[in-house]
Amino acid sequence: MDFRGSQCLLGMQCDHFVMIAADKTNTQSIFISDQDSDKIHALSDNLMMGVIGDQGSVAQLCQYIRGNMELYRKRNSYGLDMAAGVHFIRRTLSESLRSPAPILVNSLVGGFDRTGPSLYTMDLLAARVRAKYAAQGVAGYLCISILAKDHKPNLSIYRAHLVIQSCVREIHKRYILNLPAFGVKAITRRGVMVLPDITAATLA
Repeated sequence: MDFRGSQCLLGMQCDHFVMIAADKTNTQSIFISDQDSDKIHALSDNLMMGVIGDQGSVAQLCQYIRGNMELYRKRNSYGLDMAAGVHFIRRTLSESLRSPAPILVNSLVGGFDRTGPSLYTMDLLAARVRAKYAAQGVAGYLCISILAKDHKPNLSIYRAHLVIQSCVREIHKRYILNLPAFGVKAITRRGVMVLPDITAATLA
């Protein structure tokens, strides 16, 4: 059974950062296996990726991407820039679709390089779109209108976190399953920042 639809990814690009949020719950069939899972992975100093899907596929993909980006950096004495990193992720997903065991995940990729911040959304068919804001999984049904209304390019990290809180509040209110905690990270010119989790307690 495919449980990508029962997970959530949210992302926003603003003038000085990209913010990605994801629920922290993992399920196995109809059972909860973990409620403290980090689904937002730092791939390099200037790139992070939020991923939802099968736990094994997510771990395999992120380890492969991170390892190959680090190998490229060591071989060439410089790392991939944002555009090249995103292209490599997309190519990896595209090639896996032709294999006997395709990696079926949805993801949001955020980064920061000399051109500034960028946010990309990728689906399980490796379709890539650059966006100012995006939502995957359940969040795509419940939160895209909130992001469209409240997203502004000049938001501060604090204000953007409040917008994500509004999205999580809507998910808690309207979604039948319990997704109690959301992890949030932002990437700036200084690298990846871990922001406070959003839970029912913090929203009260």
